[in-house]
Amino acid sequence: ICGQCHLSNGSAASLRGRRLDDFRPGQRLAEYRAHYVLDGGGSNMTVVGHIEQLQKSRCYTQTTTLTCTTCHDPHRHLPKSEAAAVYRAKCLECHQPNACGPPADGTARQAVADRCVDCHMPGTKTEIPHVASTHHRIGIHSTTADRDRLARPSLSPGTLKPLHDLSHLPPLDQDRCRGLAYRQLASKQKDPRLASTFRLRARRILQTTYDAGLQDPQLLSALADLSQATNPPIAGQLARRALESDAELTALDRANSLGILGNSLIAAGKLDEAIPVLQRLVTIHHNPVAWLQLSQCQMSTGDTPGAIASAQQAAKIGAHRAEVHDLLARLYQQAGQAPKARRHRQIAESLARAGQGDRSR
Repeated sequence: ICGQCHLSNGSAASLRGRRLDDFRPGQRLAEYRAHYVLDGGGSNMTVVGHIEQLQKSRCYTQTTTLTCTTCHDPHRHLPKSEAAAVYRAKCLECHQPNACGPPADGTARQAVADRCVDCHMPGTKTEIPHVASTHHRIGIHSTTADRDRLARPSLSPGTLKPLHDLSHLPPLDQDRCRGLAYRQLASKQKDPRLASTFRLRARRILQTTYDAGLQDPQLLSALADLSQATNPPIAGQLARRALESDAELTALDRANSLGILGNSLIAAGKLDEAIPVLQRLVTIHHNPVAWLQLSQCQMSTGDTPGAIASAQQAAKIGAHRAEVHDLLARLYQQAGQAPKARRHRQIAESLARAGQGDRSR
């Protein structure tokens, strides 16, 4: 339960043939999902990395009883005035006071009033402005100056490492999960260079796994996404195959696969085939671009009423898009509805001028 909020520091992938929706409290999460953490990509801490940090602690690896609830009672808020004594008592259930390196009467321990967590779980910077949090890797930490230096953003990409033991999975399944995790990690990056690096890793790993014979719907969908920029026809074929078993896809992967297949069919000039794909896409994905593509396909195949209806939906969602109003203007003109055509042409021109003004600033 703690992991729902505090286990999100890296990325994850559902195991082949498993859906996270089927997970029930009390079961082993590793039987449904593989979690990864980024190792070596900078040392700054994220608030939701507490579980990953705890599980790197010797206190955790050398006992079977240490959990989140050892120190945290989910049913009681611990007053700040009581926290130091309560947490110190928890430490002393396993450790003796004289086991600490600095002497009890030394300045290091006296400076923090002998509070174990001040040294062994220090406060540290997070990715959220004006917020600090407690480092949950229990151990001997560097000085404040060193922590601040290590907390500076790093462009080193790092490597994904599994949080839990995945040796129960066949090697190909381990590779599959790692490739899917890199793809998810890429989607979280603000720096385009890191995003590109992680997408390339994901594609290389998943392509090798695919070539070795592992071709489940989730892998096919991910590989389609990773291939669409460089090989749209292949991406479309992969997306079509993924959709043949789309009950095994997540809603997001299903929508992505429909979009990729639709784009591939449009690029190939197969507009009649693209229409039912796009019609299905717009029922599950609230996106003006999909409605716009559907309208353009319908217009090109002679279905003006259908094209107008689809363009109207695009305008409801993306009223700020000049290309939507431009298409509606042309469609209304074609349908002999001059006043509506004129109104949407004016809107399109106004939006286009506003866009040019924004770019010139």
